[in-house]
Amino acid sequence: MKNKGFSHAIELAIAIAAFFIIISAITPPETKLYDEIIISQKMHDILLVWAKENLTNEKEMQSDFEFLFQGKNGEIEINNKKIQIQKNQPNKKKFSEEIKYFDNNSSMIKIRLVVFN
Repeated sequence: MKNKGFSHAIELAIAIAAFFIIISAITPPETKLYDEIIISQKMHDILLVWAKENLTNEKEMQSDFEFLFQGKNGEIEINNKKIQIQKNQPNKKKFSEEIKYFDNNSSMIKIRLVVFN
């Protein structure tokens, strides 16, 4: 009887050790992936805000961009008019998103946002 209890204790210890080895071997996703998701979400959100507010003021949009994407290069395009935002960073990866909506005068507004990461 004592041997049975002892063998169960050993099996349990081995199972717990194996569990912790497997858990420690799993690596979390890279932070770069999280950065890309955050950039995409910020782009989506700011485009919705600009559309909701019917905002086409270039200076205010540039200020919003610089606040959200600090230190990143980018471009805002409003109805094919481009505003370049240059920081001292090389352009590596390009994220782009655009929104089209109708303003109060039933004119279509197209805003395209590009962020370089």
